[in-house]
Formats: sequence, C-alpha cells, structure tokens
Amino acid sequence: AISIASEMELASRRVGDGGESDRRILAILEEATEKALRHRLNTDVARDLLNRILECSTGVKLFDPTLEEWFRGWVADKKKSRAEKTAIRYEGVIDSFLDFLTLAKRRAPLGALTIEDVRSYRDKISREGRADATVNFAVKTLHAPLNAARKQGLIVHNPAEGVDLVAVKVEEKGVFSPEDVRKLVGAAEGDWKGLILGGYYTGARLGDLVALNWSAIDLTEGLVEFVQSKTGRRVNIPLHGEFRLWLESIGEQSGSVFPSLAGTTSSGRSGLSGQFKKILTK
Repeated sequence: AISIASEMELASRRVGDGGESDRRILAILEEATEKALRHRLNTDVARDLLNRILECSTGVKLFDPTLEEWFRGWVADKKKSRAEKTAIRYEGVIDSFLDFLTLAKRRAPLGALTIEDVRSYRDKISREGRADATVNFAVKTLHAPLNAARKQGLIVHNPAEGVDLVAVKVEEKGVFSPEDVRKLVGAAEGDWKGLILGGYYTGARLGDLVALNWSAIDLTEGLVEFVQSKTGRRVNIPLHGEFRLWLESIGEQSGSVFPSLAGTTSSGRSGLSGQFKKILTK
C-alpha cells in the first residue's frame, strides 16, 4: 500500500509543467489533507482551500457571496425587471428578514441559512400581528432568491421550501351600498370625498385614482381614461353622475385630480389604506 501510494504521489507531482502554480496547488492539497486528518476541516476552511486552488488554476476566485450580499443583489435585480411597487414590497420583506438575522449570520456564506432561520422569521412576524396573507407573501418572497441561488449551484437545498405557509382564514368581503358611500363621503374631508366616489363608481384601485390627471378626464363626453398600474391595460370608463358632479363642483383644472393625495402609497399606516380605515372608523 505504501509503495502504491508513493507511486501515486510521484505521478501527481509530474502533472503539469512543474511551475509555481502547480507547486502551490499541491501545497494546498497537502494542507487540506493535514487538516482533514486532524479533524480541523470544516465548511469555512474547505471553502477557503477550494477558493485558493481555483485562483491558482484559473486566476479567478470562487463566487461565494455572503447571505446579505446575495439578498441585496437579488432585490437590486428585481428593481430593474419588476414594477416599482412590486419591487418595493420585495425590498421591504428582505430588509425585515435581514434585520431579523444576527450580524454574524448576515455575513456568513449563503449556505449557512437554515430552515429554522426562515421558520423563526415566519413565526416572529406572525406573532407581531401581520395578516396571514402578508406572512405567506414574506415566505414566498424569501423562496425566490434562494431558489435562484440553488439553480446557480450556490446552495444545494432551498431552506424556504421546508417552511410551510400559514393557513389563511377565508373571509367573505362585503359590498358597500349607496347609503354606505354617502356616510363615507360625509365623514371624509377634501380630496378623499372625490376619491371615495371615484373608487365606488369606477371600480379603479386607489393607487390608479390618485395618479389621475385632469388630462384623463373628459367632462364633455363624460369619460375617464387611464392605464391600470397592475395590468398595464388602458381603460375607458363612463363617469357616473355622482362622481361627475363632484368633479364639476371643483371645476376642471390642470395637474392632479387629487393633489393632496398624489404620490401617496397604498400600504403603510399613513398610506391610502390606512387613511381609509380611519374614515371607516369615523
């Protein structure tokens, strides 16, 4: 056995041109063997050794981003390929998840992330009172960058795949009656009066309505035309009498139809949804 091993060692040393690069690679392999025999070869040491061998052989280092580097890079890429609001939602989840992790974990290699890390994050935001759908959106968001890393060979398994989604309580949504709308308009102030009428009588999303300019309104023909932010479709909707009366009451102008609300996002405590809840409570 010793004789055969000696012949194998001599053969390995004859590989290549015997230059400095070859000698450095063999030295790294000998170092790896020594550490393994002394039970000092862990994941981080093995990654460092392989990185040094790759650099000696090809001149480039192994692509091995930290957990934070990978997630931040994924978000930056989504900002280029997704709608702005969708990218903002992704970024919010990633920021929240990274804040949840320890600094050591964020700086660790991507493969250091475990199923328990993702599960603990899911349970934390659920305990904080987040809606079930919001919790599931967060888990699904984490699944995407980890799945991309698995496809690129950076990790073997996607830890988010082992985390179950929470059961969503199905609630039947009601429909506002004309009387409800009158009460809401009466409780609202300023541009919110027109926004409530516009939402009820056009069916448009609040985000699309607050982005409306007077150029989209044709009072003569009684039409409103805009592009839906979610679908990208251009729609042309007849103006209902109640909404049209409100528009006529303030007089046709230029710029935003709802100037005090223009640019306000839908989510968040001070967002459109939060403001509308306050009107409902009132």
